[in-house]
Formats: sequence, C-alpha cells, structure tokens
Amino acid sequence: MQIRLYRAGDELGIWTVFRLAFAGPPWFESYTLEQVRSLWAEHKVNPGFWCLVADDGGRIIGATWWDSPSFEQLSQERGKELVEFAVQYKPRTLVWIRETVVDPACQGQDIGTSMKTEGLRLMNQLALPVLVLTRLRCDNHAIQAINAALGFNRTGLIVDSQSFPGIHHEYWCRFLGAEIEERRTA
Repeated sequence: MQIRLYRAGDELGIWTVFRLAFAGPPWFESYTLEQVRSLWAEHKVNPGFWCLVADDGGRIIGATWWDSPSFEQLSQERGKELVEFAVQYKPRTLVWIRETVVDPACQGQDIGTSMKTEGLRLMNQLALPVLVLTRLRCDNHAIQAINAALGFNRTGLIVDSQSFPGIHHEYWCRFLGAEIEERRTA
C-alpha cells in the first residue's frame, strides 16, 4: 500500500470508498454516487485543496482531503464561534480537514493514521504557523484515537449533528509551527 497525492482518474475510487465508509457505523448513510460527486466537486474548488489516497496496487482503499478556507468562509460554513477560536492563534495558514475515509474492509490497518501523518507532513510545508481544524463525530472513537495520537486536541466546541438528532460533533485542532503559541499570547 502506498500513500500518494490524488491524481486525475482516482475520483471513482475515492467516491466509492466514501460511500462504503459512510454506509457503515456509526453513520449508516446511503449516499448516491451523484451526491458524493457533487460534494467532491464542491470541495475540490476550494482554495488550497489537497487530497491523498491510499493506493493498494491500483485500488483506492482510503482518501483524505483538506483545503485552506479564509476566516470568512470558515465562519459561513462552521459559525463564528470556531472562527473566534481560530483567530486567537493568528495562524498564517488555516487548514480544514474535510474528510478521511477508509474502505471498511481495510479499517484497523493504520491506513487512516498513515494518510493523516503524510497530510501533516505536507501541511508543515505551508506558511507557518498553521492551524489545522477538523470536526469529529463524538461517537466515532476510532478517528478520535487517531487524531489524539497525531497531536490533535479537543477545542471544547461541540455542535449538534444536522443529520442525526442527539448526535454531536466536536471540533479538534493541531498547531504546526512552534511560534503559534507565542502568537496566541502576544
């Protein structure tokens, strides 16, 4: 298995893994191929879009993608409270991890961890300091463990799921670049 940058022609494999990953626990959502294609098209045009795939002999078994929204875009998508959290750190670059998905048949093999590790390596090449943000479902303990192991921290900001009443999402963050703590207190 190889973690590599997305390239043209990977889309169908990415969309298939997305659909498989969200069809099982804890989501049990049935996305159509058209819905996933539309979501992908929406994300792909965002500034600073990057995507990594886990390629197992030409078969996509995982993907993660992120972009660099402005504070205004982040506010429109996620609300002012998250922007107020982010602004205090005065990052030069803001990164929003949109998705991390692994084929359910391949989960538990550190594929998600490998993709996120490579993603963080690439993000470290951006204009530092970087504030990396993501949203994790509160009952998805596997992805929470991956994020915690990679140095992400809970922000304390929790929002209700728009799809599932009674389910919550929590925002997590990771700082890249030593000076970000100094910038926060300055």
